[in-house]
Amino acid sequence: MQFQTKTIGHLRSLFTDEPDPIFLLGAGASYSSGIPLAGEMVEKIARWGYCKENNRSTEDPRIRCSDWYPWLEKQNWY
Repeated sequence: MQFQTKTIGHLRSLFTDEPDPIFLLGAGASYSSGIPLAGEMVEKIARWGYCKENNRSTEDPRIRCSDWYPWLEKQNWY
């Protein structure tokens, strides 16, 4: 089996192009190995969605839960 090394740009495009990515985690994915807990993952995803929809940088440290949570509550799927 050959492995291909992907560039950071290619990896980034996987998250910005359609369709949206889906992550499936199985046994062995744990907090101690660096995988966020479910609640933390939901917060990161909600923050990312808020930033994307409002043309904000996901790296902006000024964005707080009080910014993205009202946006999340307005989503019909939430």
